[in-house]
Amino acid sequence: MTMSFKQAQMRREVARNTVLRMRADRAERDAKKMEADLRRKLKSEGYRLKKIPATHSNRELFGIGYMVINDRNVVELGATTHEYDASLEDVANFVNS
Repeated sequence: MTMSFKQAQMRREVARNTVLRMRADRAERDAKKMEADLRRKLKSEGYRLKKIPATHSNRELFGIGYMVINDRNVVELGATTHEYDASLEDVANFVNS
């Protein structure tokens, strides 16, 4: 049984979308693992990591952001221009410094 050009094209598109979805899932898992590791390290040093709430008004404008808060409830990172303005990479740099 031979495939038509259209069928072959559709199969390639399905395969491509599957690979892209798998890469996105892997990237999301890596980000979640990194976030969990950073939370653990910060907690051991007396800090908290807060992620922007899903219903926060800034989330639509600026996307996902983080704040690092110390044991005295003072923001150490993530509130320079607006709330939750630190990225996960910024938090990693803070932890590693």
